[in-house]
Amino acid sequence: MTPPIDLKKMYLHESSAQKYKRIVAGKDASWLSFILIEIIFMLFTWIPGALGIVLRKLFYVGVFGSISRSTSINKSVTIRSPGKIHLERGVFVDEFSQLQGISSHPQAIKIGAWSVLNTFCILNAGEPNGFIHIGADTSIGQGTIIYGNGGVSIGNDVLIAGQCFIVASSHNINDSSIPISRQGISTIGINIEDGVWIGAGVKVLDGVTIGAGSIIGANSVVNRSIPAGVIAAGVPCKIIKPRKG
Repeated sequence: MTPPIDLKKMYLHESSAQKYKRIVAGKDASWLSFILIEIIFMLFTWIPGALGIVLRKLFYVGVFGSISRSTSINKSVTIRSPGKIHLERGVFVDEFSQLQGISSHPQAIKIGAWSVLNTFCILNAGEPNGFIHIGADTSIGQGTIIYGNGGVSIGNDVLIAGQCFIVASSHNINDSSIPISRQGISTIGINIEDGVWIGAGVKVLDGVTIGAGSIIGANSVVNRSIPAGVIAAGVPCKIIKPRKG
């Protein structure tokens, strides 16, 4: 477990311009890089259809940490700190999703080959040094939100249904004399292993590992680790039975 983090104090002396540059391009980006990113996203983010996908393949290479030529990003995808984002071959990011690589981690967001982010997904790596790493052939359902402040690792062949919330941090609440918003956050991290299936509307809280091949029933709240090869569900989530075979 990392020491408590006070995100408000970290950037207390930033000007409005510095804050905007940090969010859009990253804390370490030059002003020239920031301007280039602004121009590229302004020109190409909104273009629909196959033409837009092709143009984004051509021009996003210059601002991403790494991006395969076979990656497809649909229109109206919000991207922050692209230099910390790495997309492997065949990745598909659908409309109105968000990739927010705002973190000091060099691979704040990494998505493996042939994985899919459906519409309205939000991946926020999380400050100060969070990350979200997704393996190959994994699908993230519509409207799912992932916060990676403590680190989120998702394996290969994982199915995560729509409207899930995966958050690798928690607010500190120990001092009742101070508002919770001023006590900072604590982070541990989340690990979702290969072949897991997470049903619609599931909440996965910080510090949890879900073992390989397990199934989490819809609308469950996973506040403790689940071993491999089981079916679990409920609020809080509990093991129901082992998987057959």
